Amino acid sequence: MYTIFIDPTIRFWLSIGLVLIIIVIIIRFRAKNNLKSDSLELLERRYQRGEISQEVYERARKRRGK
Repeated sequence: MYTIFIDPTIRFWLSIGLVLIIIVIIIRFRAKNNLKSDSLELLERRYQRGEISQEVYERARKRRGK
């Protein structure tokens, strides 16, 4: 007979799976943000050292959305 309750073992593994999925999402989100900020920092350093012009710097910043 079908019951509304899930077997505790299945509930345990579903909980573990959900926690792992959440951890992966958080790690990917943080990594994506770190890459974006690292590229902006690199752009800033190159501009300060005079490797790129102000025009190139401004265009690159606009492309990055900041």
